[in-house]
Amino acid sequence: MGFRRILPCRVQLCAEKCCVYAKVSIFRSNTEQDWHWLFCHYYVFPEQITAVFTTDETVIRDAPNALRWVFLVTPLIAVQMIGSGYFQAIGKAVPALLLTLTKQGFFLIPLILILPQFYGIFGVWVAFPIADLLATIVTGWYLNREIRRTLNAEQV
Repeated sequence: MGFRRILPCRVQLCAEKCCVYAKVSIFRSNTEQDWHWLFCHYYVFPEQITAVFTTDETVIRDAPNALRWVFLVTPLIAVQMIGSGYFQAIGKAVPALLLTLTKQGFFLIPLILILPQFYGIFGVWVAFPIADLLATIVTGWYLNREIRRTLNAEQV
């Protein structure tokens, strides 16, 4: 495979840049595969994952359902992480901080306090994916707004 596949045909890059690009590509690819592997295993083998941490039969029986609910929208979290990282990278600390706090501070804690009153323990488990989804929606909205502002400013 080598470095020839990642280099554009007419561009000459020094070996150091090429090596860095290849390492970043390989790291990104492996990280994505690890997350997909981990996410799939939470749904396929939740009993076995739970059994690694405890021998209590009640926990092993009840935890798989909770794992499935808690990790339901895990793939969407990437948008939220990228969004808060983007605002931090461009020097906008306040939006970065607020987007970082959206899941745990603004959505998860209130949902964990409210939903169990109506749905019992199921309300606790459902609060996690709802908080993740709401945080992703808010982050997506902020990212969309910022990108449009940036593009409009560049066109003027």
